[in-house]
Amino acid sequence: VESQHWDVLSLLALTSYRFYTGFLSATWLPFVLAKEGAYSWGADQSLFMGLAKLIYGATVLLNPLLGFVGDRVVRYSHCIGRRLYIFCGVTMAASGIVLCLVANAHSLHMTMLAGLLLWRMGEAINDVTTEALVPEMVPESQYQVAAAIKASSFLLGGLGGFILLIATAHLHFTWLYYAYLVGMLLGALPSMLLLTKHRLPGQAAHVQTPRQPFLTSVSMAYTRPLSYAGGFPKACLAVFLFGCGTSPMFFMLLIVRDILGIDDQVQAQQHFAAVSLLFFVSAAAASLLGALDGAARPSGEHDSARGRWTLIGTIICCGLAALLIPFITFLPAGTARIISFYAIALVYGGCFGTTFTRFQDVTWKMLPRNVAWANAMGFNVMARNFGVGLGNFVAGLILELFVGTDGYRPVGYFVMTGACGVVILACAYVGHAALLQGEDMEDKARCIRS
Repeated sequence: VESQHWDVLSLLALTSYRFYTGFLSATWLPFVLAKEGAYSWGADQSLFMGLAKLIYGATVLLNPLLGFVGDRVVRYSHCIGRRLYIFCGVTMAASGIVLCLVANAHSLHMTMLAGLLLWRMGEAINDVTTEALVPEMVPESQYQVAAAIKASSFLLGGLGGFILLIATAHLHFTWLYYAYLVGMLLGALPSMLLLTKHRLPGQAAHVQTPRQPFLTSVSMAYTRPLSYAGGFPKACLAVFLFGCGTSPMFFMLLIVRDILGIDDQVQAQQHFAAVSLLFFVSAAAASLLGALDGAARPSGEHDSARGRWTLIGTIICCGLAALLIPFITFLPAGTARIISFYAIALVYGGCFGTTFTRFQDVTWKMLPRNVAWANAMGFNVMARNFGVGLGNFVAGLILELFVGTDGYRPVGYFVMTGACGVVILACAYVGHAALLQGEDMEDKARCIRS
């Protein structure tokens, strides 16, 4: 049974939490953690950042399990179950943020770590729940426009966060904790208000099932998503590889110093800010164009081959853009290098935004309609974030092998971007195989219906 048709404003409300997560991603991991470590932990800054990232990584790995629990709750009532889970997540995250504020004010190290753990657990619950809302409530014919709006909200949130960091450079960084509290509440409310149905179209009535041992349930949370037919497991592998292969975008400040040859810290930070803004604007613009393209198509109209090759093409272009970065060193130092880097960032951002958007809607289409959505999306998010983390770790190790007198030698960037290019090619290959498998399942389902 097809779900109701959603207008653009309703889709914006349903995906409103993504704007907050974009803002959080752009400001918390790269900025607040570093500032908090320097302010409260002093000489132990690296220890604090290591522990904080360990907590973050652990909560990312819990995403499938938290989604599994959330899917159990909605068996009784969809609207009550999802609202309750979001409410629990917001309460936990808000409590964690308050603990972090208290710990910052009184230099309480263990309280800070406890607050971070509570905060990230709440964010993980919110992530798996809000990630599930679009595919389980929106009809498949609107997946493309919904994915584009969702990705645009995330990227615009990141862009807004980055602009605010520049505009509030004179303020103490703790103002962001209050911004997170307000932003999380404002981001969660619209989607909670749209949860009004006890049972979604096509959702089976609750049937009492035998209780299973705890370890069996935990195992199912991680193994069941891998058993879905239609290309979903391969799509998760492709998302993981894409996260690994886009590591160069997280080394922009080092690239400005080592590839552009800008040693002055003020100038380096100015170019880093400008190129990052350009990247985000390009990515957001590409996502918005995807939304307009999807909204302009008649309901249900799709071109599988066109969409498949668009996604594969933008994946490969991301790899090529990264590969071109170290070649800038062959240009004369100064304006030529700067202009070339900005041009690459523009293309890189646009390809990243398009790929990020297209990955979302094709992943949704590969799953059965009555799937355990929060568990499946939690697994998908885990694969993506684990790929980003592992890719950054390996890229950093590669650069450490080529330390020079005033930074990293250009050959290190050639090796790093070359390795990322190989991973991106593997992503394109796996992604193409996943899309073909999904199209085959869709064709079979269409034949059965006809």
